[in-house]
Amino acid sequence: MVINTIPRELVASELFGHKKGSFTGAAEDKAGLIRACDKGTLFLDEIGDLPGPVQVMLLQALRERKIRMVGSDKLDPVDFQLISATNRNLDRLVMSKKFRADLYHRIRGMHIEIPSLKDRFASDARELDRIIDREQERCGFRFRFTAKARDLLRHHAWPGNYAELKTLLAELATLCSTVVDEDMVIKRLLKPEYFAEVGETGRADAVLTTSNYRNAIREFQGLYLQHWLAECGGNVEEMAKRIKVNPSTIHRWRKRRGGGSNRI
Repeated sequence: MVINTIPRELVASELFGHKKGSFTGAAEDKAGLIRACDKGTLFLDEIGDLPGPVQVMLLQALRERKIRMVGSDKLDPVDFQLISATNRNLDRLVMSKKFRADLYHRIRGMHIEIPSLKDRFASDARELDRIIDREQERCGFRFRFTAKARDLLRHHAWPGNYAELKTLLAELATLCSTVVDEDMVIKRLLKPEYFAEVGETGRADAVLTTSNYRNAIREFQGLYLQHWLAECGGNVEEMAKRIKVNPSTIHRWRKRRGGGSNRI
């Protein structure tokens, strides 16, 4: 189950089930995913987006091995294993009181961190080639990168991770060029030299210390947008909800920065 693809008011019903008539639209009893996974495994993706009240319900289910359907007074025993994933920083969410600390410690268990593309490229120089070859084979297009263009790809921060690289390759394929140079790449990346040379913290320092006000505002906007786009896994609609702006505003920002409608 992917948490952020379900309306917040229906997450409890999807997980714990509901009784007929417990809310508008509840025409019949529904068992819920946890009950369906009894004696098995439940996978919750984007658990960092779990609404606060549902966090309490999940904590109770994990601690007491009992669940209560929405609209019911009865506790039913369940036995399930939970595997969860998120692209958000749960430590940060706990500190900001957006995620319950007791639930966090209950679900942490064995923590497996999947390295970002930047880390993967840094540890294995051939990883970029393997991904490019795989995507070209899958999509049926062929082109080669110059050495400088490949360096830009290897040193980019990839805040949108794998989805960002796939989008870039698909966009380059539409250019119908057999050779992709650094100019063609750099136009589609947000200031890669910042990420390569000074990193995210250094970039923020550079924005603060520049004497050119207009450039500082532009660079801060780019930094801000990249951060929240990465936090939301590249989902513009989710990003708009999180930073409380209209999605069209985000697309307008991105277009103004020269990235077109699909990129910052």
